[in-house]
Amino acid sequence: MLASDGRGLLWAGYVDGRVAMLDAKGVRLFGWAEGLALGAIKAIAAGRGADLWISGTDGMAAFHHGRFQALRATDPEVTRDVSGIVQDHDGGLWLNGATGVAHVTPEEVEAYERDPTHRVQAEVLNDEDGLVGRADPLRPLPTAVLGGDGRVFVETTQGAYWIDPRRIRRNPVAPLASVQAVVTADQGYPGADRVRLPRLTRNFQIIFTAASLTRPERVRFRYCLDGVDSGWQEAGNLRQAAYTNVPPGIHRFHLVAANEDGVWSPASTTITLDIPAAFYQTRWFDVGCFLVLIAAIGLLAQLRMSYVTARLEARLKERERIARELHDTLIQSALGLIVTFQALTLKLAREDPVRPLMERALELADQLLRDARERVAQLREAGHQGNLVDAIDKVGRDLFAGRSEQVSVIQTGKLRPLRAFAAEELFWIAREALSNIQQHAGAHRVEVELHFAREHLRLVIRDDGLGIVAQIHAHAAGRGHLGVDGMRERAQQIGARLDMLQNPAGTGVEVRVTVPAAAAYVRAMSRWRKIASHLAGLIGQQRSAKRV
Repeated sequence: MLASDGRGLLWAGYVDGRVAMLDAKGVRLFGWAEGLALGAIKAIAAGRGADLWISGTDGMAAFHHGRFQALRATDPEVTRDVSGIVQDHDGGLWLNGATGVAHVTPEEVEAYERDPTHRVQAEVLNDEDGLVGRADPLRPLPTAVLGGDGRVFVETTQGAYWIDPRRIRRNPVAPLASVQAVVTADQGYPGADRVRLPRLTRNFQIIFTAASLTRPERVRFRYCLDGVDSGWQEAGNLRQAAYTNVPPGIHRFHLVAANEDGVWSPASTTITLDIPAAFYQTRWFDVGCFLVLIAAIGLLAQLRMSYVTARLEARLKERERIARELHDTLIQSALGLIVTFQALTLKLAREDPVRPLMERALELADQLLRDARERVAQLREAGHQGNLVDAIDKVGRDLFAGRSEQVSVIQTGKLRPLRAFAAEELFWIAREALSNIQQHAGAHRVEVELHFAREHLRLVIRDDGLGIVAQIHAHAAGRGHLGVDGMRERAQQIGARLDMLQNPAGTGVEVRVTVPAAAAYVRAMSRWRKIASHLAGLIGQQRSAKRV
């Protein structure tokens, strides 16, 4: 295939897809590196804006500014297997290919030359327009040429034809689109302004058409269903639209049509589709399910809380039972033995070498008995949900008895009944903190505040002692245990947050424990909580029966 462009350069195309250009400097070959991917070259034609138009079995391209740029169309078949290319006096392109003669308007050509990524729209002329047959590529001859009078001559398998680009008759009348029917799986409904479909309808087809007296087979359609389609859908010359999984509600279907010359309807034809919702597809049903879910979560939370509370109350009762038994059996028996040994010691002479050993053993036994009574008292101190402030105050007075430190325990906010497990853990946290201050802080003043707020319960223990770092050094040098890890573990048991804050001046420590209201306070028992408490009791009974 040989051709020359407007500059007098000679071009040659080959079946291997390469193109050669001959100028005064010699021959230059173009291939993949220069943007050619057209297959076997079938046509070359001089251009106006572009230097050259070239086509092959797989597409078309234009040579512009020293490089080939692919020409793409909205219908890819238009640019494939083109064996004749003509650019008329107005700048429009005429392509003779396997699909017929395609016409690309000057406006589309200019849009492509400005932006090579633009996909051009083409008007195809075929046997419906009187053009019988398809392009008959007789290499190396082109199948389309431009006459001196501006007419375009093309060759097909059935003969030769001409087209005058300046005398093409156009149809200015836009077709009137209309919806004929809406069809579901079971029934059809005639087209109307409003069509009501049965409940649970999710799949349907919309049948439509358009009146055109000239070329009805060339009418094209666009449609859009509000709430389903994201924009206009191109239907081509198809006369139906199928939808699946359409939600219930009010949907408006819009339809426009274009005639054979691309004149679109000025306004869309619109119908309303009404698909009633089943009871479980309504918003009220969703709200109800959400409320039921929230209620179920709340019931489970109450069930869990009631179960934990029941276990802790059982643990408190067990501790009280153990304390009673220790007092009534072990401590009383130990006391009896001490009295017996004391009577035997008194019978020994003072100069008897055994007597000092017996007296020392009695002193150790007395100390052991005091320790045992203290442990029993601690077991009975658990569960101060009724009067936690007084319990902490008693511990403070006992720990700092006979010392110079000033200890004050105050309550702020509205007093609220506490959960047993929260009161117990707070009591032991306060006891451990006060014990640490008594042993390591060297403080002059200690203040304990129990603040009852609506959102939380806060326990704050302040001192004006050595500070956190100094207390740690004092602990390392002496004996005892700060117990901070144990305090944090107890706080985690009740979902509380424990913070230890250093006074900005470097002296004093503030221990702050914040317990959420749901974990700290006993609320009025609602019907749901009564049910949860009853279920927790049944679960506890079943587990007890299994252990037995």
